[in-house]
Amino acid sequence: MDRFPTDEEVFRPRQSGLFISTAAGAVAAVVGAFLWMIFVQVTGYELGVVAVGIGLLIGQVMAMTAGTNEQLPPIGGMFALFGCLLGQILTDAHFFAEAVGVSTPRALAQMSDDLRVGWDVFTAYFSPIDAVFWFVACSASFRLINKAVTARVHEQTERVIAAAGPAPVVTRTSADPDSSPFFTATPAADTVAGFSPDAQPTPVTEPPTGSSHP
Repeated sequence: MDRFPTDEEVFRPRQSGLFISTAAGAVAAVVGAFLWMIFVQVTGYELGVVAVGIGLLIGQVMAMTAGTNEQLPPIGGMFALFGCLLGQILTDAHFFAEAVGVSTPRALAQMSDDLRVGWDVFTAYFSPIDAVFWFVACSASFRLINKAVTARVHEQTERVIAAAGPAPVVTRTSADPDSSPFFTATPAADTVAGFSPDAQPTPVTEPPTGSSHP
């Protein structure tokens, strides 16, 4: 196939992989949030670095399932933020449950029923350093997915170009490699018929007066 690929053929693969990778990222965000709560329940410590782990988990899962859709990296970043927020709420509910002497599901239900209680609990356990960890988590997720999407776009573009075959070769019509393939030089008007403007005129010698001719 002796032609170049069209723009539609090159950029059409960018529309693939959106649904599968988005679904995988949503599942990873929820799973990561619950794993964070389980970690807090087991160890009794709430470490902000776990939020970075959630971002890496989401980024890795979406990178493995990503196609070539360029909307996936920002979606992964938002999922990382959602996972961190959900994990923070779940861990806050665990500490609130321990403080009031109820189970974690019941404390979570109470926070959901009365949003003022939920807000008070959230602000009581939230610190500015948590926002830093959340930002790192979103950035890590975005970078992992963006790297995978860029690699897949590059691979599919190379595949389309390879399927298009070699580019056509332009052959010059003149033997001179420096001449244009579309124009042929023609002599100037003042050099036609051997005339040159730099040529010196030839003097005309007249015969002597009175000479005889046979």
